[in-house]
Amino acid sequence: MFTYGVMLTDGTILPFVNNLSDFAGLPGRTITGIAIKVNKGTVKYRVHVKGKGWLPYVTGCNWSDANNGYAGYPGAVIDAVEVYYDTPADIVAKYGYQKAQYRVAPIGGGYYPWQFDNETGNGQDGHAGCFGIAFDKFQLY
Repeated sequence: MFTYGVMLTDGTILPFVNNLSDFAGLPGRTITGIAIKVNKGTVKYRVHVKGKGWLPYVTGCNWSDANNGYAGYPGAVIDAVEVYYDTPADIVAKYGYQKAQYRVAPIGGGYYPWQFDNETGNGQDGHAGCFGIAFDKFQLY
């Protein structure tokens, strides 16, 4: 199960969401940070800051840890996110490799198509989002 949350431009941290029980974000409010954790296996993720580029990957989930607890930083608008799920061996043996499946919605718009891990091809470009366009909703499972 994925648990994830977001930080808004003004520094507000919203409650965490589990899988598709809801979305992380607030309609009309830009996102500046994303925190993700999983109950089995590991996850690495990073964000693209509008006009600046990709930030380093992080693996933690802690709003108090600015180095590895979340991707992003206060005040820097995010326009893309990349998530990769590393499936543990027992799950691979039972179900095969699993992927992070995620999407974002641009402010005032509908969701972009689902992205699977950091795959490219078949309409996927390795991340969710569109460079230069802020988003206000994030979903992951």
